[in-house]
Amino acid sequence: MNEPKIETFMRELCAQGRAMSLSLEQYSEAREAFVSHTQAPGLSNDRCFLAAQSILTCAALVSKVLWTSSRAKDAGNERDRAELRMALGITSLPALKSRRVRNSIEHFDDRLDNFFSNAEGSSTIAERIIGPIDTITVGDIPVRYLRHLDLDDDTFTVLEDSVSLGDLTEAVDEVARKAEAWLQSNMPGMQTVRWL
Repeated sequence: MNEPKIETFMRELCAQGRAMSLSLEQYSEAREAFVSHTQAPGLSNDRCFLAAQSILTCAALVSKVLWTSSRAKDAGNERDRAELRMALGITSLPALKSRRVRNSIEHFDDRLDNFFSNAEGSSTIAERIIGPIDTITVGDIPVRYLRHLDLDDDTFTVLEDSVSLGDLTEAVDEVARKAEAWLQSNMPGMQTVRWL
């Protein structure tokens, strides 16, 4: 990979690290407001989901930089991404490599269609619920969640795919720190960035 390209990718990874730091800050504040009931329930619910979605978006963008999508696969792109991961010293980051992270955001429309076409019998749809997974019960009718946030373990579920927000933020932080170290070593004089 040529120098301008790898430098650009590294800078993008640093930028997403900073964005993740801000998203995590917003999530922590929203989470605290929800738990302590210091805001109207609807507002604190909205803030929690917005911040969680922002965490997913940052992680999805980092995932895109590190691994090509099936649509963008060609030998050159694959080789460049492998070289980028090698330069970062990344062998495996399951939280980011998983397509669930990317698909939660990118293909929401397709997944929503599948969500309804695969529904067996009648079910109750819960749109955005914060709490344990069994928060809503409707007799014997199964409950299906469009979005669910469990604050006990910070798990975010979108259309039945769950991810740990903690795992995502840690993985993005690791990548961003490694990208910053690469830039410091290869691009002397770059300004240092504060992380999570």
